[in-house]
Amino acid sequence: MTKPRRKNLLTGPSAYVLNRAQMMISIIFVAMCVLLIFMLYVVRLPVSVFTYIIFIATMGMGVALALVWTWRDLKEGAESRAGYTTFPIGHKDLEQRDPYMGYTLRLPGHEHLEAESFRSTIKRTAMQSRSRSSGDGAA
Repeated sequence: MTKPRRKNLLTGPSAYVLNRAQMMISIIFVAMCVLLIFMLYVVRLPVSVFTYIIFIATMGMGVALALVWTWRDLKEGAESRAGYTTFPIGHKDLEQRDPYMGYTLRLPGHEHLEAESFRSTIKRTAMQSRSRSSGDGAA
């Protein structure tokens, strides 16, 4: 088996990385909404500075979610125009690259990687990317 070729990714986080951030922000946002609804309608906590702070924090997470979602969509389109994708499924007509280091994982038209294979690859390259950015790895 040949060693995968490393290619440059577009600057900034990949669409895959932004998608993961979006999922985490979504979970936090929904949890905060549930907490706010629980406090106001189940416990019937009176409106106070505390509830206003929770409300403002929840709305802040909503804004962050909208921004990251938009950024992810824009980055996905930019990657597609550049001829590759960092997502593990879809875009079968594009080259699939590792979302952290840019290694070619799948050529256009080939079958997608199995989920476990993709996860183990990105786990390894995410660590490699972190060590490079912290100065521990070779350039």
